[in-house]
Amino acid sequence: PVYLLTGLVVGERLPVEDLEPLPSLGLLLLLFSVGLEFGPDRLRELSGKALRAGFFDALALPLGFLLGLLAGLDLRGALLLAGVIYISSSAVIVKLIIDLRRAANPESEVVLGVLVLEDLVIALLLALLGGQGPAGFLGGVTLALAYFLFARFLGPRLVRFMEGLSDELILLAAFPAGTALLFHAVGASEGVGAFLSGVIAAGLGLRERFEHLFGPVRDLGVALFFLVVGAEALGLLRGLTPWAVGLVLLGLLLKLPLNHLGGARAGLGRKRRLYSALYLVPR
Repeated sequence: PVYLLTGLVVGERLPVEDLEPLPSLGLLLLLFSVGLEFGPDRLRELSGKALRAGFFDALALPLGFLLGLLAGLDLRGALLLAGVIYISSSAVIVKLIIDLRRAANPESEVVLGVLVLEDLVIALLLALLGGQGPAGFLGGVTLALAYFLFARFLGPRLVRFMEGLSDELILLAAFPAGTALLFHAVGASEGVGAFLSGVIAAGLGLRERFEHLFGPVRDLGVALFFLVVGAEALGLLRGLTPWAVGLVLLGLLLKLPLNHLGGARAGLGRKRRLYSALYLVPR
C-alpha cells in the first residue's frame, strides 16, 4: 500500500518509461513465484477445494454482467465489466500473503487456488471477446502442453544440466522471462507463461534454488510495479463519477458474501472464511 500511495503522490512526475523493464519483470517473477508454490503435486491436492470455493466466486460473473446491462453497456461491455468484478488482483494478494508469512495457512491455500481458477477463466473470457484472439488462446494451450511434455520426458536431464551451472548463468538464462516471451510471441498471456514455468520448475524439484536466486530481483521489481500502478492511476481517478464509485462498491459487496460461502464449501472455519473473503477483495 505504501508504494501505491507514493505513486499517487508523485503522480506524473514519476518517469515511468525510464523504470522499465523492472516493473514488468517484477510482476512476471511474482507470478513465477506463485507457480513455484503450486507444483503439480500441490495443484492436485488443492483442486477439489479450489473448485468448490471457485464455483461461488464465479457467480460474480453473471451478477457483474447484469450490473453492466443495468449500467447501459452493450453486451461486450457488460461482459468486460463482469470480468473486472470477478477477477481479483493476483499480484497484490500474493504479495500480501508472502509479506505476512501466511502462505502455509489453510485459507491462503484456498485463496491461491481460486486465483489460479480466476486467471484461467479470464484468459478464456478475453479470448472469446477478442482480447488476444482465439488463435492466441489456442497457441497458449498448445505451448503449455508442449512444456508439460518436455518436463515429463526431458525434465530429469534438464535438472542434471542445470546442477552444473553457476547462479549467474541461471539468472542470465531468465527461465520465467523466456517462457513469458514465448507465450507473448504466440499471442497468449505472458503472465500465464511465467506462472506455468514456476509450476514446472517446482515439479522438477528446483523450487528452493529459484526462490533463492530470483527473490531479491522479484521484490525490487514488484515494488517498482506498484509504484508505477499508483502513478498511472492518478489520471483515472480524476475521471471518477458517482456512478462508477457505486459500481465499485456494489462489486465488492457482491464478492464478499460469495467468497465467504466459497470458503465454507472449502471446509474453512468461520474465522478462516472471513480471511479468505477479505483476501480476495483487492482489485
